[in-house]
Amino acid sequence: PQEFSDQEGVDSPSLFDNHWESRGVVFWENYGNGAPPASRTSPSAFSKDSERAAYVRELVREGRFGDVDAFLESADSSAATFVHTAAMSAMSKLPASHQKIFALFQRMEEKALQPSPFVFSALFQSIPSGATALERVIELRSDLVEKCPGIRWTNPVYEAAILACSGCSGSSESVQRLAWSTTQQIRAWMEQDNLAPTYRIYLALLKVCASIGNLEATLELKNEMVENDSIRMNSKLWGIVLYNLASIGSHSDTLAVLMQMQNDYDLTPNVKHCTLHLKALSTAGQDEKAVLFLKRMAGIHSENTLPGLGKVSAPDQISVLTALSACAVTENFDLANEVLQL
Repeated sequence: PQEFSDQEGVDSPSLFDNHWESRGVVFWENYGNGAPPASRTSPSAFSKDSERAAYVRELVREGRFGDVDAFLESADSSAATFVHTAAMSAMSKLPASHQKIFALFQRMEEKALQPSPFVFSALFQSIPSGATALERVIELRSDLVEKCPGIRWTNPVYEAAILACSGCSGSSESVQRLAWSTTQQIRAWMEQDNLAPTYRIYLALLKVCASIGNLEATLELKNEMVENDSIRMNSKLWGIVLYNLASIGSHSDTLAVLMQMQNDYDLTPNVKHCTLHLKALSTAGQDEKAVLFLKRMAGIHSENTLPGLGKVSAPDQISVLTALSACAVTENFDLANEVLQL
């Protein structure tokens, strides 16, 4: 699923770190693999924001939080907001970092430092997974609106909030329903802020659907994206739609998506797309249909095997294993042996 979840970049990065990553590279190359000189331990020792960001990010990666606190405490007013944001953004990638980030946010309040949307994103990104995350999303949003009324909420902030709702896999039905209702509340907030859903927002929503196995919501989002002229329905986006449907064995819907890709978007389903249809058939225990589709991928059967479906990609080893797993579900040894003879 990870291969389908990104678009021209990593999955859910800190936009702040992305912005400064390349600008800090030259700075760090000057020191090789060694530690920065001891003299450069305060923000004033650096001449550029990119250098400060690179240094505090390295401290966080090494777990030197005492040095992070000292570095932030020594920052003058012109650099304080920036280095606090850099630290929080770097911490958001670490497990169990939410309390540390929130403590830095409170320190910014005490110092009358104006947070940016990057700070909001870091706070939401660091929320621990689970049922408590849903309450925390609502609570945090309310808290931030009250304390920072002048800060502009952006799509990346709401994306981080939605992704915080995607860690409820395996939870009870009531928690899963709460996860989806929370994402709908987030979308209502976006509408209040006049923000239209972007590619990445839809991607985050689909991940929530994947975590809770929501077939109906996945199909609704797919139709919404298709009707949204600003969304480019590329192979990665189709891939995560197929992944969601395959996870719950909705093979009729995965087949319909393959046909829609071909007929409406002139896209040839690649081997990953086709294997996800095989996964849907396997999950549903449809062993014979899975083997027929594998043969279709291998070009053994004619197009009459599945009327309406055009050219599909040739199978790979994962495709064969997926078809075999369908036979394993039904304990159909003879059909599995037929697969091995292809």
